[in-house]
Amino acid sequence: NFVTEISASQKISRNYTFRVKDINGYAHILKANRTKERAELEAAYNYYLCTQFKFVTSGEYSSPIKLGDNLYFTLQEEVSPLYTEKASPIIHHLACLARFHREAGKIMQKEGVPIPEQVIIPLERMAEEQAFLERRKTLYSLPYDAAFIGEALEYLEKTDYKVLVHGDVKNDNWVGNYLVDGEHYGWGHPAIDLALLFMENGLPKQQWGGYLHQYL
Repeated sequence: NFVTEISASQKISRNYTFRVKDINGYAHILKANRTKERAELEAAYNYYLCTQFKFVTSGEYSSPIKLGDNLYFTLQEEVSPLYTEKASPIIHHLACLARFHREAGKIMQKEGVPIPEQVIIPLERMAEEQAFLERRKTLYSLPYDAAFIGEALEYLEKTDYKVLVHGDVKNDNWVGNYLVDGEHYGWGHPAIDLALLFMENGLPKQQWGGYLHQYL
């Protein structure tokens, strides 16, 4: 009795999404996921954080809907892809991440949501990823400095300073004013989000200090 219309939307990463309309005419995004843990993270992300952060879409349920043995669905509000903030997108994204890093972990803990640790990719895997990016000749291909990256990975693994990070702040996951795809969050250093944000926007190293000041 909830859904009156449903249509295939698009495939995002490994997940298929569907656009559904409820009996009141409101549109939602139904997202399929074959990984229970990721579906649970995303359902909690939208359900609990939407009331605190205007950049998180509203979720209908705190847990995913299970169909069959290994298919899980999350239901969230459909949002406009139009960007309407007065600040530039990168400044808006930094402001969102600053507040997310300060407050999201406390909110999730208060609601009793289990939060995993962010998985730090081993150096060997990083080398494989770099080779893959170079073959694709993407904008993300950077000089591969094994010693420097190894030190950074060791720091991220051992540091005690951890907040709740989104874990996947690529440009495709900023829809209009919103940060979507909340299935990868976990405890980790803020640099996990900030490094990807800077890389996705092609920010030269000499500009990092200024943008980090905006974040702080």
